[in-house]
Amino acid sequence: MLEGQGELASFRRFQAMPQHRGSAAPAQLRRFLGTRATRRIRCAGLLAARLDPARLPAPLDHLAARLRAAAAPAQPGADGRPAPAAR
Repeated sequence: MLEGQGELASFRRFQAMPQHRGSAAPAQLRRFLGTRATRRIRCAGLLAARLDPARLPAPLDHLAARLRAAAAPAQPGADGRPAPAAR
């Protein structure tokens, strides 16, 4: 992802900085993405698009299910009136 955005060389320089050398790669990436607001915004959509829905952490899976339910058209109830919104 970083290479496709032209950010890989910047990330490698970031990793070489003394204060980041001992950190784990996920921590370095998190910090690197947070160093510029435009980078964070640009990369957020790319990272979300790469998520495998079958491997979402439980809290994110629950949120995604609620968002899908809220976006689905309401089905009428047995009496023909719209069903109440899911909570």
